Amino acid sequence: MHLLPSSPLVGIPARNTAMVRRILIADDNAVIRRTLRDLFRQESDFEVCGQCENGQEAVEKAQELHPDLIVLDLSMPVMNGLKTISRQTADAAK
Repeated sequence: MHLLPSSPLVGIPARNTAMVRRILIADDNAVIRRTLRDLFRQESDFEVCGQCENGQEAVEKAQELHPDLIVLDLSMPVMNGLKTISRQTADAAK
């Protein structure tokens, strides 16, 4: 955390120290994954920490990478998005 040197209130964080949100992208369509990745890369407060093609991979990568947000396609092979949400929620509660 950085403080602005000219800040009159000591201990108040500077406004330009936005927290970077780590994003996991899960979509079976490579074009969609690439487009989302490129869009998030244009924003300084987002970092794409991983990408995957199906729900099972999304659960595994989420456990490994601990993203802040998961962008999840609802219609994917192996495990669809709704089952992925259910599984991730159950795993996070453990």
